[in-house]
Amino acid sequence: MKDKDTNILEACNILIDAKLKSMKFNKTLEGKVTEVIDSSTYKVNINNEEYKIRKLNDDIYQVGDIVFVLIINNNFSNKVILSKRP
Repeated sequence: MKDKDTNILEACNILIDAKLKSMKFNKTLEGKVTEVIDSSTYKVNINNEEYKIRKLNDDIYQVGDIVFVLIINNNFSNKVILSKRP
């Protein structure tokens, strides 16, 4: 009986994970500024991956700052720096 229940739960998790990946919602992640590229673009490390990200506002960030990054519509290609973490 446990094997059957476990299989059902695993199947549900697979379906849920697939659906979540296709949903359009915003999410916020934390990252660390690793390089200042220009006055509006920074290199940010998120989960050990480096990304070039533009800032949303007029704030100035420095290398080492921890920032909040907005992922728009669950599309990792569409992201902006929201603010510095307080």
